[in-house]
Amino acid sequence: MSGSYLAAVDMTLLMPELIEAYVDLAEQLQQTTGIVYRAYMGYRTPQEQARLYDNYKAGKGGKAAPAWQSAHQWGIAIDVQPYNPGPTWDERAYQPLWAALGTHPTLRTGREFADGPHVEYRNPDGAWSASRLAALPRVGSGELAGRAWPLIRRLTGANPAT
Repeated sequence: MSGSYLAAVDMTLLMPELIEAYVDLAEQLQQTTGIVYRAYMGYRTPQEQARLYDNYKAGKGGKAAPAWQSAHQWGIAIDVQPYNPGPTWDERAYQPLWAALGTHPTLRTGREFADGPHVEYRNPDGAWSASRLAALPRVGSGELAGRAWPLIRRLTGANPAT
C-alpha cells in the first residue's frame, strides 16, 4: 500500500523507518477518516532546497528553510497533502493527521513551526532545527544509508526498519 501514499517521491531516498511509520499511520487514517494523505515531496538536494527557499523569500512559494537547514535533505521528512476525495489544502482535512502526529512515537508534524504539510522522523529533543541538523554529515543522496541514517538512528535511539 506504500505506493499510493508515497507514489510522488523516491522512496529509496527516505529513511526506511520514516516510510514504515508513515505508511502505517496513513493506512490507519484512511480507514478511520476516509482521507488519504499522499506525500508530494521527500528528499531534496541542496540546490532544490535553495531554490524553494529563494521562492519562499520572494513570496512565490510555500514555507521553506535554507539549504542544509531542512530535514528533507537527509531523507527524514516528507510533505503531504490530503485527498478528501480530491487534493485539498483545507486545514480541516489536515486536522486528523495533526492530531495523530501529536502523539505518534516516531513521527512529528511541522505545524509547530508553521509548516502544516511537513511530516518528519521524530527527534526526541524536538524538531530538527538548524542546530540539530548541523550535527549531521552533509552528504549526497548516495551516502544517506551509509553515513547519515546510522547517525540519525543513534541520535534518536531507533532500531533499523526491517
